[in-house]
Amino acid sequence: MAEALGVAGSVVGIVSLGIQLTQGLLKYYGSWKDQDSDILDMCASLDSLQRTLTILSKTI
Repeated sequence: MAEALGVAGSVVGIVSLGIQLTQGLLKYYGSWKDQDSDILDMCASLDSLQRTLTILSKTI
């Protein structure tokens, strides 16, 4: 019986952590929800950086 309570407690802890993590992600990404063009620009910049670093890596 005690083992079942330990498992239940672990499940409750994991669910609680999942809820906290999800709330944090929603808060973070919620600030970006109306920033489509900014996100697209950031992705383009990151793609360019990746290509530059790949060329640099091959050169070195």
